Amino acid sequence: MFHQEIFALPVEIGKATASLRYRPIRAALPAEGFRPRLTPERKDTSLQYMALIYTDPSLTPQMGTSMTDAYFAYTKRARAAGVMKAGDALQPTSTATCVRVRGGKTETMDGPFAETKEHLGGYYLLMCSDLDEALKWAAQIPGAAYSTIEVRPLVVWG
Repeated sequence: MFHQEIFALPVEIGKATASLRYRPIRAALPAEGFRPRLTPERKDTSLQYMALIYTDPSLTPQMGTSMTDAYFAYTKRARAAGVMKAGDALQPTSTATCVRVRGGKTETMDGPFAETKEHLGGYYLLMCSDLDEALKWAAQIPGAAYSTIEVRPLVVWG
């Protein structure tokens, strides 16, 4: 069983303060035998971290020129530094369809599965040397000033 304690890291972004929630990497991975998988496009030993952007629509500023520009600038910096592997924004939860299989029968439901204040609004897949570097990059995501960025290491099989 893994230790599931969650830590909060206060981060100042301009005049705002955000809180990044994370679990220590050693708690999320097996103690032994974990090695990053090397692929042709990935010849280093960087780990992959998913930065999940959770926003409360009632607190989120409208996506406009300044917000869009801030995300484009962050994406450009992350790509130039070689840490961004992927990233995208998601359509609102009202466009979601949930799928589950129960008793061999497929069921679908329109809308989000859970009614929560915070919704998954987007993500960045970051390739960093360790959790500290991933947290530094996550703190620079523009949404960190008004939302929560959850940072998790990916499990690499094989």
